[in-house]
Amino acid sequence: MKQFEFARVVAGLVEKGQPFAVATVVKTAGSSLGKPGFKTVISKDGDVLYGSLGGACPESALAATAKQTLMNGQPKTVTVFLEDTEKSVASVFRVKGEEEIHVETNCGGEMQVYVEPYLPK
Repeated sequence: MKQFEFARVVAGLVEKGQPFAVATVVKTAGSSLGKPGFKTVISKDGDVLYGSLGGACPESALAATAKQTLMNGQPKTVTVFLEDTEKSVASVFRVKGEEEIHVETNCGGEMQVYVEPYLPK
């Protein structure tokens, strides 16, 4: 992703007064296509408008988190676990908080992602 393109997309949304969230990979462990510094811009509807976190699986999983930050105006850091189907399905029964997202992919790593809302005045 080229920084000037990211800035152009963000500036366009600000100019139009549209709310959006920016999700940024801040840390990774193990195998992950996303690397620290990867960013994506997410609309108020949960659509990825620009950028990448390393694939559609983690990006689509973060849509609900992005919407939540836009509703309450509070940024949030979540850990995205990139695991096989068996582990991902099993996590549904043990996860108690919204700070973990389990994604079905065979990468085997994890990413910490900071999601920051941008709300028009």
